[in-house]
Amino acid sequence: MGQVPPAFSFGIIADVQYADRDDALNFSGSRLRRYRTSKRLWEGAVQWFREEQAR
Repeated sequence: MGQVPPAFSFGIIADVQYADRDDALNFSGSRLRRYRTSKRLWEGAVQWFREEQAR
């Protein structure tokens, strides 16, 4: 028997935080927050989901 393809699929992208400002450390100074980069990473994730859907 062949595999039955899924009836649907979905992806979740949560807590995207974009700001038009320079990257900076968080309040405790322990982690670099990449404000402008988050938009590019989000766009890349959306593109990946679209390509997966086309398969």
